[in-house]
Amino acid sequence: MKTRQKKRAILFSAFIFLAASTIIAQSLSGNDVAQKSVSTDKTPIALLGVYHFDNPNQDQFNVKSDNILSEKRQKELDILVAGLVKFKPTHIALEFNKNDEALDKRYQDYLNGKYQLAASEREQIGFRLARLLGHQHIYSVDEPSIQLNFEPSGELAKEFSPLLEQLNDVGNKVIGHINKLVQEKSISAVLSALNTDELDKMNVDLYYRYLLPVGKGNVQPGVEGVTSWYKRNLYILKNIKDLVASDKSDKKVMVIFGQGHTAMLKQFMQYSSEFEIIDIQQFLPKE
Repeated sequence: MKTRQKKRAILFSAFIFLAASTIIAQSLSGNDVAQKSVSTDKTPIALLGVYHFDNPNQDQFNVKSDNILSEKRQKELDILVAGLVKFKPTHIALEFNKNDEALDKRYQDYLNGKYQLAASEREQIGFRLARLLGHQHIYSVDEPSIQLNFEPSGELAKEFSPLLEQLNDVGNKVIGHINKLVQEKSISAVLSALNTDELDKMNVDLYYRYLLPVGKGNVQPGVEGVTSWYKRNLYILKNIKDLVASDKSDKKVMVIFGQGHTAMLKQFMQYSSEFEIIDIQQFLPKE
């Protein structure tokens, strides 16, 4: 039995190697057969990375949001949503448990005038945008049961304390900058600053630079921590894929999530043949 499985594994590996070699050879020879074999029917997807308006304090570093329900911020949200509507998404995916229908139920009550929006960005942006577009539903695609698990202890924590202190310093510096933007700028301006390639790259790099190295021998809390974060975001990606595949209609998806998630989702999607990432900056009002 083991011999048969081993042969299958060898054959499978050989197939992957042969396929990869063929694609590389075709690419080097200028042959576009490999490209033609890949479907060009991609789903347009715009990812809006946000800070949490309602300060849930669930992250290591948290932005200090002001009163999002103030008259000033409500006017800014109207301007923001008026810009986002130009993307004309058919589906809006939000940061809420995929297996919990509570958020969509609240949206139904909102449509029927039975619910007043709470402070969260899910509702202040997501619900407003969906209603303006005439959507009957919003879609939850998060897997919050999977949390970043990173708890070095004992001698390991002591040995890597300089690296962890650097992480804390960098995180506080970035959050301090964002807090300053929140105090001085409009919501659209803050989100424009959050959704840059530079900040996306820095966000992902923090895991590689400061978490991944933490470990020794068979004890690798850094690897396990980064793995847990990837796992959660891969589930989110899977949930978005399931949403797109739910029926055969053409879709344009707007994803509204914490910027730490959207940075990683962009990393996944840029190599996917299923999604066309649309730059969110063109829909963010410039003020």
